[in-house]
Amino acid sequence: IDGPNDRWRQADATFRRELKRYGLVPLSRRENLLFARDQFFNTNLHLNATGRAIRTGRLIATIKAAGLSADKRD
Repeated sequence: IDGPNDRWRQADATFRRELKRYGLVPLSRRENLLFARDQFFNTNLHLNATGRAIRTGRLIATIKAAGLSADKRD
């Protein structure tokens, strides 16, 4: 996976500043949304089964880390 470049980092910083203006805080870094090409189905927008499993796991971990889980087993 190609990592974020300077232009991407600038866009991320701008996005975070805009969220902050409205009192919003992102739950995770945008890097968590980068996936290898072989984890996509037929476009760069649709994850295949492997990619979906990874994304779901990351999302669950993010929700739990933010204390937003309703699962009482945590």
